[in-house]
Amino acid sequence: MTRRLDTKIAVAALSLLWLGACSSGTPGTTTTPGDSVLTSAVVAATFQSTAPGFSAPLPSGAACDPGVWTYAITLATHDVSWSGCAVNGPQTDPGSYAPATIDHPLDSTQWATVHAALAGVTVSDRNSCGADKNTEIFTVHTSSDSVTYGDDFYACQHQHASYVTSDSLDHLYATLYALP
Repeated sequence: MTRRLDTKIAVAALSLLWLGACSSGTPGTTTTPGDSVLTSAVVAATFQSTAPGFSAPLPSGAACDPGVWTYAITLATHDVSWSGCAVNGPQTDPGSYAPATIDHPLDSTQWATVHAALAGVTVSDRNSCGADKNTEIFTVHTSSDSVTYGDDFYACQHQHASYVTSDSLDHLYATLYALP
């Protein structure tokens, strides 16, 4: 019995050691509250709305949901790609909803604005909970790995290891949405 207990304790200790090593973070990324997630190691970022917030219900048969979208941002090429749902007609007509993509190669002025908004996305230590905003995630990609941060608007749900401030995501969204 003692040997079995000692083995369980050793396995538990090794498991904690392994978890501690894994939770130390991806090299070149940060989980420190107040820090920008845009470090020198970041080569790309993905900003997604995975579920719509409070909105009117979609008409039956709509091909997609405008509350679900993705912005893929490539730092080296200053390119932003959007994929989501375009509504081309009355919102009550299911035929108005169509999956769409738009590529935004940016000039230096546009890139400066997007880069500043990216740099403004900061790690949060809040544990708040809201009820009416889209569910959003922000992922930074390095050359070797990636880290996904949740929006702290829903941080009390504890679905992510780290969160970024909702205000900084709102600013990033407004910046990206304004692209031609």
